[in-house]
Amino acid sequence: MQLLSLLALAACAGGSLAAEKPLVVLPPLFRWNSTNSITVTPLVIRNRKEVEAEFRIEDASGNLYVREDLIWKAGVANSKHFYLTAPSSVTSGLPNELKLRLILKGGHDRFETIVKASTDLRVVHVFSDKSHYKSGETVTIRALPLDVHNELYTKQIEFVLINPGRFELLRRRAASSNGRFVLAKMPLPQHLQHGEWRVEARSVDSREAAGTVYFNVHDYVLPNFEVALSIDQETTDVKQVPVTVKARYSHTVLVEGSLNLYCFNKSMLVWEAD
Repeated sequence: MQLLSLLALAACAGGSLAAEKPLVVLPPLFRWNSTNSITVTPLVIRNRKEVEAEFRIEDASGNLYVREDLIWKAGVANSKHFYLTAPSSVTSGLPNELKLRLILKGGHDRFETIVKASTDLRVVHVFSDKSHYKSGETVTIRALPLDVHNELYTKQIEFVLINPGRFELLRRRAASSNGRFVLAKMPLPQHLQHGEWRVEARSVDSREAAGTVYFNVHDYVLPNFEVALSIDQETTDVKQVPVTVKARYSHTVLVEGSLNLYCFNKSMLVWEAD
């Protein structure tokens, strides 16, 4: 019985030695043309205080983007910072997945994993011109894209119109010009599903939304409102008549908009104003 126990213990020990992988903490994704970082904690094996390591990042085709020989402290969290240079200025052609390889000596097993890759776009603040729309109307989108350095992202942004059933109906691409907001127009279909719609903004090489704006689509009728027109003072100059115009809904909220004023006498138009 003692011999069997020793053999079982040896088998367990041998199994544990066969899986000596370092502890690796990764970001949710690697960003092109940006500084990225990972944290690696090598195990203390055979009382070694330092571990030699090879650090590699490559794509599925074997193209190598980062390679470096390192010496890490065992049993300690070691941070590794690296700059990931995009192989092309065309973001739509960049790999969206990269393979990270860590080859540690001194008894460690090789560590390999796949990490998603994206551009340096961090967030897109998206705004619509209204919160309610009818079928056939056009949704005007303004967006402020920012990169990881909180600077204006100048590459193309893809806008996707999504209905309440989560179907992507329309795509538009646009980029910021002269440091301004990105503008996009998304026409709604004449026949559509009512409910909460949304427009997602993302980089052209990623399906993860960096910004979203929600709005409602339904058939609606604007309520009636009253227009009050008053002449501020009497005048003999019929071409310059000071007037005040107020438009209010029945619940006393002012109406915002523009109107045209016309002044007639019995036979002709005297003046017109906007």
